[in-house]
Amino acid sequence: MKTSRSFCSALIAASCGLSVLVLAPKADATNITVFTDKQAWIDALDEPWFETEDFEDQTLNPGVSVISTVGEIENGVWSDQIDDNPLQTTTWKFDQPEIWDGINAWGGIWDLAGPGGPGSNIAATVTLFMDGQQLIDQEIPSTLQGDFWGFVSDTPFDEVMLTEGNLGGGFRETYTFDDMVYAQPAPEPSSILGIFVLGTLGAGSALKRKKK
Repeated sequence: MKTSRSFCSALIAASCGLSVLVLAPKADATNITVFTDKQAWIDALDEPWFETEDFEDQTLNPGVSVISTVGEIENGVWSDQIDDNPLQTTTWKFDQPEIWDGINAWGGIWDLAGPGGPGSNIAATVTLFMDGQQLIDQEIPSTLQGDFWGFVSDTPFDEVMLTEGNLGGGFRETYTFDDMVYAQPAPEPSSILGIFVLGTLGAGSALKRKKK
């Protein structure tokens, strides 16, 4: 049976419209929940999958990179210093080929109280995937010493920037960081449907060219 050209065009347009609809990002405000218990952080993940960077060598996990003023891997931990004057910051970046649109959870074991004594806390800002930046309301406390601190976001992100907190006193924050964990959000059914629609369209176009 022959199909009219106008009908095929209408079908493709409708399918493209469906794929755009299901792949459109959510317009809701981003919700970020902070955890001070690692098991609670794991329980809050979309699924119990996460990666760990243990800093046992000088090579970071694939897809993980860092830009830091003075931070470095030292004695099996990340050793760093955050300050406003002079400006010293650290930004963790996540760009893994198998991650479609960033990660949605991040954390680790922190010691802010030990190295040099408590400072001014650490503020964390996430770069949301194609959607600007958001400062996390709760800072990493300067009293942490071998404790977990992390968060889970309902919007994926691909960067975490650490800057000096607002505890006051003008003190820099010297700290160590270990067993950094991060997790990928589970694909939404609507996203899977959108990819299926696009794949079907591609297969249909290839079949049409083959018949010609």
